[in-house]
Amino acid sequence: MKHMKHLTAAAALVMASTAQASITNGSFEEGLTGWTVDAGTGSVSVSTTTAYSGAASVALTGSDASISQVFDAIEVDAITELSLYGMSEGVDFPGVVDAVLLSYADGSTDLTSIVGLGDEGWTQYDLRSSLTAGKALIGITIYGTSDQTNYLDAVTVSTSPVPEPGSLALTAVGLLGLGLLLKRRHH
Repeated sequence: MKHMKHLTAAAALVMASTAQASITNGSFEEGLTGWTVDAGTGSVSVSTTTAYSGAASVALTGSDASISQVFDAIEVDAITELSLYGMSEGVDFPGVVDAVLLSYADGSTDLTSIVGLGDEGWTQYDLRSSLTAGKALIGITIYGTSDQTNYLDAVTVSTSPVPEPGSLALTAVGLLGLGLLLKRRHH
């Protein structure tokens, strides 16, 4: 029985892996590296005076300022976190809306509005409910849609690892063989 506990623990370690992060520089600690910037008629800059975590955030000002990032396709069903932190500078004006555009491998998109971005300081926005099941996410675009400055930080896309069937089968056969070997040695 003692050997089975060790086998179970070994199997868990073999099958486990850390969550995969898909966003490059989501905390903006490396400036805007990894992001495509479109300031439009507004501005996009890195703020080192206001940040949710770390030392930097991104400041979007203007109705058409945006940042975006494209990454390898991620099956929506594997996404465990899709979120960002946001905060508005000054008083929130009625109708202030920021938007997040999610892009999929099949060419379709989902647009999500965030009304009153972080009126009370840094606020986390969980965007998983905006995802379309059965699709593969390949990009995110975040728009500032007001004249005030809005800060964004900790943009995160995380997934749970999904083992391939071949890996599972190989692990199962190896553990079965190891179990039989230990049983044989025990008798």
